[in-house]
Amino acid sequence: LAIAKQHFVTEFVRLCEACNVVICARCAPVQKAELVNLVMVHMHKICLAVGDGGNDVPMIGTAHVGVGIMGNEGMQAARASDFAIGEFRLLLRLIAVHGRYSSLRSSELIKYSFYKNLCFATPQIVFSFYSLFTGQSIANSWVGLSYNVFCTGMPALIL
Repeated sequence: LAIAKQHFVTEFVRLCEACNVVICARCAPVQKAELVNLVMVHMHKICLAVGDGGNDVPMIGTAHVGVGIMGNEGMQAARASDFAIGEFRLLLRLIAVHGRYSSLRSSELIKYSFYKNLCFATPQIVFSFYSLFTGQSIANSWVGLSYNVFCTGMPALIL
C-alpha cells in the first residue's frame, strides 16, 4: 500500500474506481486512514468506514461516516464512530433502512423550508409594490419571529 501510494497513485485510484468496495486487511491503522483519505480526495466519493477494534479508530475518524461494531475487541471503535452496531449483519439495515429514511426526512425538511420562505416572502414582495419600495415591512418583527419559531420548530418535532 505504501509503495502504491508513493509511486503509482493514479493507477491505484483507477483500481479503486473499478471496485465497489475496498477492504483493508493486515494494514496499519495509519495506512487504513490514508486509504480512506486517498479515496475521498482523488475520487470525490462519500466514504463509509466500518471497524470493530481500536486499530480501526483512525480510519473511522477519517471517513465521512464511521460505523463501529461492538464486539470482542472492545468498544474503542464504537466510541469513535458516528453509528455503533452490535453485529456486522445489522449494517445492511443501518444503510438501507435508516439511511433511506434519513434522506427522505431531510428532503421533506428542505421542501418545507422552501415552502415556508415562499409563503413568508411573497406577501412582502407584493407589499413592496404598494408601498412604492420604501423598505417598510408588512409585519412587526415579533410576527416574523413567531412565524419562524412555529413554522420551523413544529415540523422538526412532527417529522
